[in-house]
Amino acid sequence: MLVSNDTVKIKRSRRPRHSELSSQDAILAARAALEEQDDFLFGCGKLEAEFMELGLLTVAERYAAVDHALSEIGPKDRIGPQSPNNISFPPYEGEVLYAFTWKSGDFGSIYFKFCLAGPAGVEHLVLHSFHRERKKEEDEK
Repeated sequence: MLVSNDTVKIKRSRRPRHSELSSQDAILAARAALEEQDDFLFGCGKLEAEFMELGLLTVAERYAAVDHALSEIGPKDRIGPQSPNNISFPPYEGEVLYAFTWKSGDFGSIYFKFCLAGPAGVEHLVLHSFHRERKKEEDEK
């Protein structure tokens, strides 16, 4: 069956989008999504390596680390990205990214980036980064 570009555009435009939340509301929504879904999604392939580098090998260890991170971070720890720096690739295209850096009691200085995806009430926490904070020159390589 052939599908026109117009049909694809209509489908994409009907996908729920999240408006920018305050840092505090984003943290609360992420915690709620984690608790309600009892899971989080990987937003990119590098996340697996980042968890391995932190010694987080099992699903339970990763869940506990993310849960703990969401209880440690606060609005003052937000570093961006700021609008309009939303995700530009499917399936999370258009979703707002929230990035935080803070001194974790368990892991030291951590960089944590996520978005929320899905319709209200069935939102998923989607992780894009969870690693030790890197020096700026390392990130530019």
